Amino acid sequence: MFKTILLIEKDEFLKDFFTRVLYIDGFEVIYLDSADDLEKVQESVVTDLNMVIIDECPDPGTFTDILKDFLKKNNRTKPLPVLGVLSKGTDPEAAHKNFDAVMIKDNFNIQLLTDLVERLTD
Repeated sequence: MFKTILLIEKDEFLKDFFTRVLYIDGFEVIYLDSADDLEKVQESVVTDLNMVIIDECPDPGTFTDILKDFLKKNNRTKPLPVLGVLSKGTDPEAAHKNFDAVMIKDNFNIQLLTDLVERLTD
């Protein structure tokens, strides 16, 4: 059975890339263009989510608050781990205050991505 990841990414190429890489490792990927689209996710899907990956999050604190409210509204009591894929120059220590794991794009590594996803979904 596949684990389900919610990917928040607006770039079509990157959506396809993440979907393919994660599918090979046994994950189903549901994607949205932005955190503002969270309301489009059906409640039945929310209960099956295993984690969230967000790319290029300009305000991690606000995103975390939006995600918590969304999960509460959908009666999801268990928090979802969040992996932030952030642009070069982002302070990883500050990002870790809001995300369970962080990848900086200038150090992007597919194996690291899959290792982090495996660890966060266990």
